[in-house]
Amino acid sequence: MLHLYLDGLPAHLESGIADFFAMHHIKEDKNGLCVHIEKSEDNTITVEKNGRDIVCRLERPYQIFRALTLILENAEKAAFCLQEKSHLKTLAAMFDGSQASSLMTVESCKKMMLYLAGMGYNMVMLYCEDCFELEGEPYWGNMRPRYTKADFRALDDYAYALGIEMIPCIQTLAHLTDALKRLPYKPLADTTSVMMVGDERVYELIEKIIAGVSSCFRSKRIHIGMDEAWDLGFGNYYKKNGYVPSGEIIKQHLLRVNEIIKKYGLSPMMWSDMFFRARSKTRSNKDYTVEFLPEDKESIPDNMYLVYWDYYQNDKAGYDNMLGKNLYLTEKTIFAGCARNVRTFASHNEKTFVTATAALASCKDLGVREVIATVWGDDHRESSTFATLLGLQLFGELAYRDEPTREAVRARLKTCTGLDATVFDHIDALDACPAYNGNNPDNVSLTRAFIWQDPMMGLFDKDTEGYDFSAHYEALAEKLREDAAAHPTYEKMLLFYHHVASVIAIKANLGHKLYAAYTAKDRAALQALLTGELPKLYKALQALRLAHRAHFFEEYKPIGWEILDIRYGGALMRVDTTIARLTDYLDGRIAAIEEL
Repeated sequence: MLHLYLDGLPAHLESGIADFFAMHHIKEDKNGLCVHIEKSEDNTITVEKNGRDIVCRLERPYQIFRALTLILENAEKAAFCLQEKSHLKTLAAMFDGSQASSLMTVESCKKMMLYLAGMGYNMVMLYCEDCFELEGEPYWGNMRPRYTKADFRALDDYAYALGIEMIPCIQTLAHLTDALKRLPYKPLADTTSVMMVGDERVYELIEKIIAGVSSCFRSKRIHIGMDEAWDLGFGNYYKKNGYVPSGEIIKQHLLRVNEIIKKYGLSPMMWSDMFFRARSKTRSNKDYTVEFLPEDKESIPDNMYLVYWDYYQNDKAGYDNMLGKNLYLTEKTIFAGCARNVRTFASHNEKTFVTATAALASCKDLGVREVIATVWGDDHRESSTFATLLGLQLFGELAYRDEPTREAVRARLKTCTGLDATVFDHIDALDACPAYNGNNPDNVSLTRAFIWQDPMMGLFDKDTEGYDFSAHYEALAEKLREDAAAHPTYEKMLLFYHHVASVIAIKANLGHKLYAAYTAKDRAALQALLTGELPKLYKALQALRLAHRAHFFEEYKPIGWEILDIRYGGALMRVDTTIARLTDYLDGRIAAIEEL
């Protein structure tokens, strides 16, 4: 155990340091190594050890947490001098709970923030559409996982003690399907997900949201969303006003929302994709030929920060192009990349490495000094938010190093989280079968395809024919079981992944076997499947559901699990019906299985 005493620690970080020490098994001891905290005169971090004294020269106080992880890595050395550069003014992590229908609990958020502090992050956002308490609006977030005001305040206090700025991250235009389907808000809808621009009741609600949420946080910054309003102006707005270009509608709405923001003395940021979409001849925010006009630039309020999000491009030139266009609109440009585990049971760290490395190189060259690592959970997350830790670590290393190697990122992950990087290799491999899709550069979600598809009417069986997946997933199931034993803090999460692999080892080729035996009229093979693999699969799916539930309730608030219960119920009942149909066929009660 490392014994340290911190000299010059700001008082507001003391409780955060105590939890950080506990997580990393550091003992506060006045007779231990003395860490002197000093102010750096430039944008560098210097950690220098000479005997029993360590000097940390920091650009800003929150960087003491990253400095401590550097000390942990080198504590056995009698002397060292380490220097890193603060390439970014803001390194943020944003976690989706709304599209994911899974909100991290307060304790999970605290655990995540402890890790982020050691990586060097100084901002956190919890992306909420309607998943928060709104005074006087009982139907706001009804039957959805919700943060209370007390939750927000507790998390803001905890973030403050780690030197992290927590800012509200909401929606003020689109992505509000779950809210707008409720009767109190349905009259405020343009379309199923977009609010009616120009309706005074909409602005009364938005003011209530902005006032209520911002009151829970110390920060004066706020993220107001406004992205992906695909059908803006084509629903009730069109019936009322006729056709108005979406660019004109968004400008009108932005001015009204900004009046509310100014009223509360806030500094706003918003996603910028709708500006790109408005200028695109194909109405796409990924149109790399878009050219903005001076009037576009003039329409951006002076106080507004535009967040250019891009999770897909693999080369620096592509980011240079699009970030350059965003910078034309405003110098207040923020970049948002992605630590990927969206629409999967697994994670996609290979894609994260490629995209983030290219994107951050572009940010450094273009002078974009605020970056967000987003963690999305579209279509009701099946995976763990913590499965993105390797990707989040990468963003941290890119923020403080020029060109960090993969080996360096993996080593830092072990220091900051206690987790071996091979754990994430195994989680990634749930979607990456070497013989089929290599290291999965295209983010194919084998896990979702195999676990949810119908045994008889497999949507993806044609895509996977000719490959035997069983050996890959059997080996992976064993590796993940060993990972769970080696990392007791993450036992529930890793046992869940173990069961994912166990189910797929049985189910991946089951549809092919059923079809082949049926079309060959091989009754013996069908009987073997009926008495062997199908009951085995049913039992394995039940075990997976229970392991997933145990992990889910450890990491997330309970509302949201019902969606996965329904999915598992469907998967189990289709196995049950497959057994019934095969039984009827083999016993002669039906002449054919039409599903096959």
